[in-house]
Amino acid sequence: MDGNHPPARRGLPLGVRLFLAMGIPYGLVMGLLFASIGVFDAISSGGSLIAPAATGMGVGLGAGLFYGAVMALWATMFQATGMTRHGAQRMPTNSTVHQRWRLAVPADPVAVLAAARRVLEERGVAAVLEEGPDRLTVRTRVGMRSWGEIVSVEVQAAGSETLVEIASRPRLWTTMVDGGRNNDNVTAVADAVVDVEAVEEPQGGQAGGTRSRATGAARARDAQ
Repeated sequence: MDGNHPPARRGLPLGVRLFLAMGIPYGLVMGLLFASIGVFDAISSGGSLIAPAATGMGVGLGAGLFYGAVMALWATMFQATGMTRHGAQRMPTNSTVHQRWRLAVPADPVAVLAAARRVLEERGVAAVLEEGPDRLTVRTRVGMRSWGEIVSVEVQAAGSETLVEIASRPRLWTTMVDGGRNNDNVTAVADAVVDVEAVEEPQGGQAGGTRSRATGAARARDAQ
């Protein structure tokens, strides 16, 4: 499980989803607005209603598609920059705000959860949603780049190691762009639980070698 991540979910690329989410609704609204203006003018002048309505709808849809394309390009670049800034190895195109990482660390599950809780509290916890011997789920605070995220950490003892699964998702299901915030959450927790081994196994050479392997695995994982 060390260094692995769940299979990526299939779906439309982020840019396409943003274009559809912003361009089509905006285009329909603007189309109806322009069509209404054209019909009103036609009624006032006593002319045909079909041509002004069709022209207005076409102009509005065109404006919406253009707006959607520009905003999708900007948002995609913003997301790509945020993911790179927060340590992602590549820019996922199918799911950028739902992050799920897995790794194995040579430490006790209780110590791993304690380290995860500490780092999450430092990042700002609004509420603890669930806490048990093998799971911790919290909601982070609202900030400038986010309405808050749901972060969960699950641990499972496996011999001398602890299998850890870290997940972070936006609090609002409509969120498609987070500027790398959820990736930042799982990166911070992963770094914290990897550091637990320095306490659990303080032997010089062996602990140092294990730390390097675990840290490398944590850095090499792709975001889901």
